[in-house]
Amino acid sequence: MQTKSFERSGLPRDAAEQLAQKIAALIIQNKLKMEEAFVKQVVLEKTILEQASTIQGFKNEMQKAQDMHQANVNKDIERQQSYLDKMKAEVRHEIDKLNASQRLDLNLEKGRMRDDLQGIRDKTTELQIKVDRDINELKSSVEKAKNDTIKSVITILGTFSAIAFTISRFVQMGAGG
Repeated sequence: MQTKSFERSGLPRDAAEQLAQKIAALIIQNKLKMEEAFVKQVVLEKTILEQASTIQGFKNEMQKAQDMHQANVNKDIERQQSYLDKMKAEVRHEIDKLNASQRLDLNLEKGRMRDDLQGIRDKTTELQIKVDRDINELKSSVEKAKNDTIKSVITILGTFSAIAFTISRFVQMGAGG
């Protein structure tokens, strides 16, 4: 079709055919270069779908990795919480044990002090009884000594009275007779 157009323009048939062939070759060559430079719509859509699929796969892998990581973190947190709970229980047990030990020591010391006080009370009571007995014995001894002294004084007074009476009789007898 181009050839006829060239012939009408005044070109000989051979030259018009060569020129048409050269233009056709140039168009085909340009088309091939353009196809190389630009991607076909089908290939582009296929590549976009492949990339979307790859991105979705990557997203899925990332989500899976993130979920696994979160599960591991949760597991570690639970393990640490369990360990902390165990440590709290052990510390609480040790504190309770220490408190019980201190209460026992205090009760034992209180019992010892009570026993010591009771021993001191018993000794005090014993000493009080002994002092009371000694005081009573001393009172008895003083009372006995007092009674003995009174008896001795009465006896001496009686003896002196008898002697004085006898002397006064002798003196009366001697004066009267």
